[in-house]
Amino acid sequence: MDEREKYYGHAKRKSAEAEVFVKHGTGAVTINGESISDYFSDVYHRVETLKPLIFSETAGQYDLEFTVVGGGLHSQS
Repeated sequence: MDEREKYYGHAKRKSAEAEVFVKHGTGAVTINGESISDYFSDVYHRVETLKPLIFSETAGQYDLEFTVVGGGLHSQS
């Protein structure tokens, strides 16, 4: 991944829909303009959101910017 590039992803599950932009960075994660800890008050949903980065040992290397709509918190994480 080129450090100047920004990558885009889109996903749907039931009535939840999400977009994500990924770029090299410091590990900042925002969801609908809020930090991940403000958006998800419990650790479970934060871990579910970050699982791909945790398992690939790339947490802290990329900034993620999510836009989510619909569904509940479980579907959004």
